[in-house]
Amino acid sequence: MRPVLIAFSDHFGAQDWEKSLWVRLLRPRFDPMVTNDLSKAELLIYGDNGISHRGFKGRKIYVTGENMRPDYNECDFAITSCLLPNESRHCRIPYFVFAHPDPLPLIKPSDFVERTLAAKSRFCCFVATNPRAPERNRFFKILNRQRRVDSGGRHFNNINGPVANKAEFVAHYKFVIAFENTMSPGYTTEKLVEAMLAGAVPIYWGNPDIGTEFNTRSFINAADFSSLEALADHVLRVDSNESLYLNYLREPWFIENTPPKVYEMDRLSDALTAFVAADVSPGRRIYRNRRLREHVHGSPLKQSIISLRCRTEGWLWKMGIRG
Repeated sequence: MRPVLIAFSDHFGAQDWEKSLWVRLLRPRFDPMVTNDLSKAELLIYGDNGISHRGFKGRKIYVTGENMRPDYNECDFAITSCLLPNESRHCRIPYFVFAHPDPLPLIKPSDFVERTLAAKSRFCCFVATNPRAPERNRFFKILNRQRRVDSGGRHFNNINGPVANKAEFVAHYKFVIAFENTMSPGYTTEKLVEAMLAGAVPIYWGNPDIGTEFNTRSFINAADFSSLEALADHVLRVDSNESLYLNYLREPWFIENTPPKVYEMDRLSDALTAFVAADVSPGRRIYRNRRLREHVHGSPLKQSIISLRCRTEGWLWKMGIRG
């Protein structure tokens, strides 16, 4: 098998790249080896956490779990959450697949409803660290004004400090606010899946195409309501009506109780090996300073204003000003 010398850069946190998914996926067709010396590598797999990749002259693969579009002026292939059906240089793997690669725990067993009802003693919870999500912030406040929502994260915390174990905390609640930080077609993180794994009915806002991979009758989808106020009213109605609540619990999380194709790693393996085998020379690079989620918020000024407003809400909350 042909050897392939791979380097990694600009990813979050230290990792053992020799044991990484990328090396495992290439191994059936190639002999992948990892180097820390970018000058020796033939292939670079890079992320959003820095600009070290700019000094690399060879072929590059951009990988992100963030709500970011690939820029093919700086990479040759990309793996993101984006829906780019006509782009041959892209493979879509949404972040929830990386966070929870085994779909089997999301297949509801026959006694799911009975076990779930026995565990649910509290109304609704919310666990967030990132304050920069205006829709999520607003919905939490709307619902919390009508009935207390327990906030167990660092943001809007109202239970005397962050919880040590999110899964254990969420398991006691009938509903979980599972809003994404931002909305884009295809962008689905771990938030929806973790609420499902806890047996709660998720209250979801985010990917407008969420119904292509999850059964929208199994959770409360903000897209089905005219406003966040109407969404909150529906949550309260479901909470007070056991029949409505059971309708959600009885539905499978997946469409026809079958995991979607994004879980099939053969797709990613085939795309990666085809890219490496093609051995096409990289084009001329053009770099610019990109900001996370830039295509969602627009201009840097608008993004800064949104961030400041959300942070201010968090500071005021900590000071006891909780309007």
